[in-house]
Amino acid sequence: MLGRGTRDGGREPPPRDVTFDLLGNRRRRHVVHHLCQRDEPVQLKELAARLAAWETGKPVEELSRGEQKRVRTALQQFHLPKMAELGFVEHDAERGTVAPTGPTTELSVYPDVSTGADRPWWAHYLALSVLFGALQAGVATGTLPLPGPSTLAALFAVAVGVSGLVQGYVTAGRFRLGSDAPPPEAERG
Repeated sequence: MLGRGTRDGGREPPPRDVTFDLLGNRRRRHVVHHLCQRDEPVQLKELAARLAAWETGKPVEELSRGEQKRVRTALQQFHLPKMAELGFVEHDAERGTVAPTGPTTELSVYPDVSTGADRPWWAHYLALSVLFGALQAGVATGTLPLPGPSTLAALFAVAVGVSGLVQGYVTAGRFRLGSDAPPPEAERG
């Protein structure tokens, strides 16, 4: 079972390597994402249909039985037993339900935040740095008539602050497990 007992009867969080290993598989990340959207156990049939829809890029209503069955079989035979063994889900095979456990509900940020459609924020911040470096050089050599380094520092602070706000707005909630949006990988499809 995942985690060791603590003095107060709770469980310690799972080791990072266990969490990363579990979430290293896209289908298991999708399971966690879907379970975190719900407040109650999910029927395996519903879970398989949702994952198949994300994986194929089709609405649930357009999925074939075969597409849903392939996902359900993989969940039953491999993914859910592994997730249950590690303590991330409770899987009741008789009732056909799956529910998140403490370690699952404590995960908050989607581990794979880089998708092809995302703005390359690192490039934006690098460009700001180069721009303000060039401005600083211009002020230092006297070729740029700015009032002084404090004005340049204030402009830099405003530029980085506005960039951070824009980035936060653009990505807000998108990489949260259990957000109303599909998982980021499903959006690529």
